[in-house]
Amino acid sequence: MSRLVVVGLGLTGDAVVRWAVDGGHDAVVVEDRPDALDADRAAVARSHGVTVVATPTDPAAVADLLAGVDQIGRAHV
Repeated sequence: MSRLVVVGLGLTGDAVVRWAVDGGHDAVVVEDRPDALDADRAAVARSHGVTVVATPTDPAAVADLLAGVDQIGRAHV
């Protein structure tokens, strides 16, 4: 199992999260506007054990988030 960070939980991020979970991967979503997330989409992600966090701005927090990450899925362009 690998650890995946997904940037954004829009339509593409939702698809990437579902792919990761279906493949048995551990996923965390970083979102720059967690207060504006689609509630149903966030609830489904969380129900599968996916953590949704605000995009960190502190360098130490970024380093902590990326520790042990195998892949980063950028969900928006």
